[in-house]
Amino acid sequence: MRADAPPHHRPRLRHVGLTVLFVAGLTCLAPGLPDGIGPTTMTPTQLAIGPAWTLVTLAPFRAAPRMSVRGGGTFHLRVDGDRVVRVVPGDGITIGTALLRSLEVRAAHPTLVTLTPQRD
Repeated sequence: MRADAPPHHRPRLRHVGLTVLFVAGLTCLAPGLPDGIGPTTMTPTQLAIGPAWTLVTLAPFRAAPRMSVRGGGTFHLRVDGDRVVRVVPGDGITIGTALLRSLEVRAAHPTLVTLTPQRD
């Protein structure tokens, strides 16, 4: 902005302040922000899996320190490409997300697996 610009072309302090408040309000509504900012709960994700390994996209779960994984039937998890864990119905497993590089799931029979981010 030029110093010699006419007064009606200069942004007013009130407009700048309102713009900052508007952006701050939108930021608080964004999901996956650190504790104390924005929503405190994140939405569970459900995956329909079968006999082939299905890669889980980890980006939505990185904001939470842990993730709970439960299924309607028996399924297997492959953690970081080599550790395989069998999970039976009624049980679940909680996985830390900080050091997790990859996660894949599969089941002998089609089943629904629910991944729930956990903050506490």
